[in-house]
Amino acid sequence: MTSGFLMTENIDLEENEKLTKVKELMLKCTILSFAVLFAVAGAVMPPMMGSLSEAFPGVDPLMLKQLITVSFLPQIGVGLAVGILVRGKVKNRTLAILGLIIYLIGGLLGYTSNSIQDLMISRFVVGISIGILATIGPGLIALFYQGRSKEKMMGCNIAFMNLGTVVTAVAAGAMVAVNWRMPFILYGFGVVSLLLVLWVLKEPDGGCESETGNGQMNGKIFWLFLACAVMAVLMGVIPANLAIFLAVNGLGESVFAGIVMAAAGMASFIVALCQTRIKCFLGRNFVLTAISICTVGFVVITGAEHGFTVLIGVCMVYGSISMLIPMILSKGSDLVEANMKTLAVSIINAGFSLGMVLSPFIFALIEKMVRQNHPGFVFQCAAVLSFLILIVYIGMLLTIRKNIYTVKELQD
Repeated sequence: MTSGFLMTENIDLEENEKLTKVKELMLKCTILSFAVLFAVAGAVMPPMMGSLSEAFPGVDPLMLKQLITVSFLPQIGVGLAVGILVRGKVKNRTLAILGLIIYLIGGLLGYTSNSIQDLMISRFVVGISIGILATIGPGLIALFYQGRSKEKMMGCNIAFMNLGTVVTAVAAGAMVAVNWRMPFILYGFGVVSLLLVLWVLKEPDGGCESETGNGQMNGKIFWLFLACAVMAVLMGVIPANLAIFLAVNGLGESVFAGIVMAAAGMASFIVALCQTRIKCFLGRNFVLTAISICTVGFVVITGAEHGFTVLIGVCMVYGSISMLIPMILSKGSDLVEANMKTLAVSIINAGFSLGMVLSPFIFALIEKMVRQNHPGFVFQCAAVLSFLILIVYIGMLLTIRKNIYTVKELQD
């Protein structure tokens, strides 16, 4: 009797463990689906530019380019608003459902658009939804996971974003050959994500403010906001100028530019997926190594004489930044209490969105100030900026170590 009871108990335990693992896997799929939606929203437009210029021949080329960047504008304000709402009593699950519904509406508006103005509205609506989802996703990771598990999930979030970008770019490129409206069908993936949220997602502990929770924002969050903004400024210079740089220097046509960006996306996917292992291997030199790789990457691009060299340089830049972003998000969520984590993530994400919006304007202003207009100049500027960041970081490390030694001497 006793042995039979123990066997039944062991079977129940095994079934509970399997059920728990399935639930954990489904939760991961739900959260990471937000990253894929972010990728679809960002990568669906560039392959459509040529077809849109043919479909709307009288439209200013600058307005066509704004279709790519306009979605970033609402993300900053909406992301911060989401952080504040979650800091109050609005549930993450409710906001996720709202964001997904708006996302699907934005995709439908794009598919049914008959003018550039209609497309601009659809992109703005999609930007609102991404502002919600790009904040909720990392916020949920910060609430559901701790320690290395959290940093690993942050890396997976960036990895799936990059993988989604590559897949979307390829799929949109094939679909636009049929009709320029077809790529908007990819927004339909939001239905899958919505079903996962309704079925799987529960409100995490600390997801809304408790009666006794009076957490305050750590001032270091705003330094992480600045760091993320600078990373975005450096990252944004590549997609805006790569195709022109390759064409002017005879290194490749627009098709090759697409191949380079796809390779960079895959490199970022692999690096972000292995981010925690890389960090363990490099230890204290993790950030220093990442910034150094980014700097060398821009130098490689500026001095490239072959298209493959440019590909290597772009992969280095994207890979190094994909090392840093998960660490910045994880660090930011560690600095605050549970009911402040989503707000902290929203502030850091706002830095990334702001950097992406400002990137073309910053480098255009520098070009105008020094009266340089050749495509390679912006990459030279990015290399200099990355090198300055490296020098500042080394200076900070030396100052910190000097202070540590001074304290030890005083104690002795």
